[in-house]
Amino acid sequence: MGRTEFIRRLEYGLGNINAGAKREILADFGEHFDAALAGGKNEEEICEILGDPDEIAREFVSDYRAAGQETDRFSEERFANAPAAPVAPVAPVVPAGGINKIKIEAISCDLYFTGENTDSISAEFDGDCRERFVTEISGGVYYVKEKAFKQLSDNLLGRLASFAVRRDAKMRITVPRGFAGEIEATTASGDAGVKDLPSLGSLSLKTASGDIEISSVISSGAVSLLSGSGDIEAVNAGSEGAINLKTGSGDVALRKCGAETINTSSGSGDIESDGSRGIIYAKTGSGGIEILNHSGTAEGKTGSGDIDVKTDELKTALEYSTGSGDIRIECENLSADLKMTSGSGDIFLRAARVSADVAAKTWSGNIGAEFGRGCNLRFELKAGRNGRKRNGFDETGSRQYAEPARKVSFETNTGDIEIKSI
Repeated sequence: MGRTEFIRRLEYGLGNINAGAKREILADFGEHFDAALAGGKNEEEICEILGDPDEIAREFVSDYRAAGQETDRFSEERFANAPAAPVAPVAPVVPAGGINKIKIEAISCDLYFTGENTDSISAEFDGDCRERFVTEISGGVYYVKEKAFKQLSDNLLGRLASFAVRRDAKMRITVPRGFAGEIEATTASGDAGVKDLPSLGSLSLKTASGDIEISSVISSGAVSLLSGSGDIEAVNAGSEGAINLKTGSGDVALRKCGAETINTSSGSGDIESDGSRGIIYAKTGSGGIEILNHSGTAEGKTGSGDIDVKTDELKTALEYSTGSGDIRIECENLSADLKMTSGSGDIFLRAARVSADVAAKTWSGNIGAEFGRGCNLRFELKAGRNGRKRNGFDETGSRQYAEPARKVSFETNTGDIEIKSI
């Protein structure tokens, strides 16, 4: 089956649902085909991943009828103001003993996990939508799945989020606070959150367009948070392995998190970390990067945003780069080679102790630095024809150290260079 046949069957199957919604669904599927084709997939592969268009259409029609949206007489305001149904159980309450993994798969539902003083696992839903879910409990896995959910790749999940039926549905999963197993949850268009679970084995949350938030979560394994376009926030979270936070266009924020490695990535949003520890790598296409009160080391790259880092020590070879933003680095101890590059922004470095080489280069910005008087440094400064170089570094006392001088190389084409002692 090709694209034309898929869209034709989908359109026919949608019947007489609201005309605007029908156009949006068809347009979104068309955009998905365009994106997947550009990514190297052919039409047959895309159709196979999406599934039967007749079945997809029946699912949409069923969902719209359940919401009172099946014809052009649909009133969005009426549905939005409808009274909420009582909380309904989604899955049976089961003893936590013997359960080593909780897996939830939903389409248009917010998912919230909470650790409580209980010996059982339970899931409840805001609204009378129990018929939309099925539950399987076998092999130590507590599995709740929305019937219409299809296993999707990361790229497809991001595209499909745009036409998922939007609802204010929320699933609340209560878990024993001491649960040491795995949690894996996926929702196409909802938010996801976890709090008060300090003994997890691993955690994976994935949403195409919703936000993700975790708080007071500790895992012996990896923590992976992925959103196609939403924000991600982690507070008081830790892992004995890695914490991976990735969003297509949202912001990423960490507060008092710790792990051996923290990987953060955003296509266009800002990345912030305050009071965290470990090795942190931050990368964003056009947003800013701010890493404050960090215990450990940090590295950042952004296409056009600013970079601001304050940390105790930089102790692995690092590179900070931005296309047009400013870079500002402050640390007590610089013990690893450091490279800073900006296309047109300013660069500033402050380090009380330096035992590694430093390089900074900007095309049109200024470069400034402050070094502790005890540092043994050798300078190579290059400014353009109209730039000025001012080296006020006081070398008094620096020659008493036996180690060789470290190289400081600063270069700007049209800006100024100024160096001071602290």
